[in-house]
Amino acid sequence: MSYERYYVVLDAIGLGTVVLSLSILFLEGLGASSVMLTAVYINLLTVAGLVLGVGTGGLRWAVSGVNHTQAMKELVYYLYAFGAIALMNLFVKAIPPNLAISPNVGRVIAVEISSAEEVWFRGFFGTYLANQYRRAGLVGGMLAQAIVFATYHLFVYGDDPSALLIVAGAGFIMGYADIKAKSLTPSLLAHLTNNLFASGVI
Repeated sequence: MSYERYYVVLDAIGLGTVVLSLSILFLEGLGASSVMLTAVYINLLTVAGLVLGVGTGGLRWAVSGVNHTQAMKELVYYLYAFGAIALMNLFVKAIPPNLAISPNVGRVIAVEISSAEEVWFRGFFGTYLANQYRRAGLVGGMLAQAIVFATYHLFVYGDDPSALLIVAGAGFIMGYADIKAKSLTPSLLAHLTNNLFASGVI
């Protein structure tokens, strides 16, 4: 039995989002040691996700620009992902009470970490799991990466089961949207937009 090979593409829109996000973080981190350490961590997470994603075949580079049809597909799946996340945020506190960092540092981290998390969890981990355990297929791969995504967020939300369930749901939806759009752009933009609102930047 042959199985579909899942992958997402990092196109010009997605790559621009990642580069802009990491550049802002790096510039914000200059002169502030606590932010700089976080900037190094986020940049390393992004690079590791890119290398592993490309290395396993789950993340591909776009060799040409984004055509109109693909851009519309990415927009539709971005709206789907962001809409679902926005509904979920009605049940989760925007600013977790246990995040003991200054508001400005918290905003920078919340906004900038979204790119690293998307490259790592959706660009590498989700596609890897969906391809590695093909019998479980798309739903199994996305469910597995969503559970790991929620576990990763224990440091943000503590052991609040409802918050972690909602984070897992958001991870599943963003992964599914990316696979269907065959692009990392929907989750990159949905996660970034969500974190901009949740951290109070917008």
